[in-house]
Amino acid sequence: MEGKATVEFEIRLKWQDSRIKLTKPKISATFPCEEIWTPALSLSAGLSNKIDVYPRRNTSSCHFNQEKKRVEVQLEDPLMGITFIEPDIMQEQKLTVELPCQLQLSMYPFGRHMCNLTILVSGAKWINIKDEDYRNIKYLNGARYDFHLEKITAARRNILYETDFNQGRVSLTLHLVAEPSYHITNSFLPSSLMFLICYLSLFFPTACFSERIMVSLTALLVLVTLFSQATNTYVKTPYYKLIDVWYVVLIFLCFTVVVANALVNYLRVAKVQSQTDLMRKLLAAKRCNSAFQEFLAACFVALVMAFVLFSQDILKV
Repeated sequence: MEGKATVEFEIRLKWQDSRIKLTKPKISATFPCEEIWTPALSLSAGLSNKIDVYPRRNTSSCHFNQEKKRVEVQLEDPLMGITFIEPDIMQEQKLTVELPCQLQLSMYPFGRHMCNLTILVSGAKWINIKDEDYRNIKYLNGARYDFHLEKITAARRNILYETDFNQGRVSLTLHLVAEPSYHITNSFLPSSLMFLICYLSLFFPTACFSERIMVSLTALLVLVTLFSQATNTYVKTPYYKLIDVWYVVLIFLCFTVVVANALVNYLRVAKVQSQTDLMRKLLAAKRCNSAFQEFLAACFVALVMAFVLFSQDILKV
């Protein structure tokens, strides 16, 4: 509802610093990251209109890794000390980021959407992404909302500037798929039944004008109420969505049924001068009623077919 996604991930950075020399360090000794230079991370959401985001939680730890070590013996040292040159520095950061997802919800409650998080590492010469780094990412929230996480993909870009200053960039993309099942049972099905009830009034005898107009008007009012309640439950946007179009079209069709009932009754009770004119009026009322039956049925079937195509991503807004 708030258009935000919370992502927890871990970043492992490895580099060498020629300014650092270690004398008899412990293997994989841990130390505070504030004591040395570390690459700076910057996070942004989106691809075109980027929005800077800041971690809600950030814990880091640093240690030296001397599995592949270069050793120098200090001959001037009376104790013959051993110094490790350019040790491998490892930093692990655990981040929790809440990022805005600028989703275009024109096809709501259908469609597929993407939410992007870009990680920029300043000072990185190269960024390696292994397949297992992102293919095993899991969606830990078991609740089902308007969207579910289908997959996560990662893209890597390494940019070398003219100043020989390197920046590594990784873009994570959350692929979201809409969950229309709730709206099918709570919006599309009830509204369809209301229209069918309104439409069936056209099959009442033309002489029963009171029953025809009361049924159609009641169904129209109920449909408007359903539309008002639905707009208060799903996400609000400054533009129309598919579910809004659905309700608006059904309301228009129900209004057409009311107009059809009124027009048929007008043709039926119009003053005539002879029996021949009366038969002609009754026949015109019957034909008008049949024409509205066929027209409204075709419109409703076309509307349902269009939304089925939208739900299957065959048609897109």
